Amino acid sequence: MKIDFIADTNFLIYIHEGNKIIEPFLEYNFGISFIQKLNY
Repeated sequence: MKIDFIADTNFLIYIHEGNKIIEPFLEYNFGISFIQKLNY
């Protein structure tokens, strides 16, 4: 499967809130990057 773009935090918040501004982008394949920082 081809990924069209990587979703950022704002995009995911808009999905969660049901914001209509992102509706055109839901037809694309998007990925989510998980970045973690570990402090020792």
